[in-house]
Order: sequence, then C-alpha cells, then structure tokens
Amino acid sequence: MKEVVDTIINQNNGSIEKIIYSLKGFKDPLVREVNVSDYDSAKRFIDNIDKNEKVKEDLINLYNISKYREMLICASNNETLEKIKKELTDKGFVYNE
Repeated sequence: MKEVVDTIINQNNGSIEKIIYSLKGFKDPLVREVNVSDYDSAKRFIDNIDKNEKVKEDLINLYNISKYREMLICASNNETLEKIKKELTDKGFVYNE
C-alpha cells in the first residue's frame, strides 16, 4: 500500500478519493471515501494502519474476502493519470481481468 500511495501522491501529485472493495457473495461493492491528496494526509493514513492492530486486522479480513481493490484516483490532467496508471502497472499493482 505504501508504494501505491507514494506513486500516486508523492511522485505524481495525484489523489486517492475512494477505495472500492468487490466482496465475494455481494452484488454491490464496499466503497470507502478516503480523500488522500497530500503527503501529510497520506502519511497519517498509512501510519494509522501501521500503528493500529485492530485496523490492520480488519483490513486483512477485508482483503481476504475481496477479489481485488479498485481506487478512484484523480490527477491534474489525463497525461498524469496515464503516467500513474503505467507506473502502477509496471510495478505489478494493476490487475486486468
């Protein structure tokens, strides 16, 4: 997760608006509004997960019942958005069904 956040926010000045979990057995996905758009909020987001065992455990459980996770990512223009997508793909973070 840290590398994904770093690629989107710190390296490319993008933002993560939502994380979407497609859950096995459920028609509609679970959508979390995160609105992480700068280094400080990204650090707080990651630190909260790292420092809080209950949050970490809950996320592991959520990951175990979700096939994959999607993110709504925003950037200043399409070129930056495509660059983020390419970098995440090159690093193996993009899943194509």
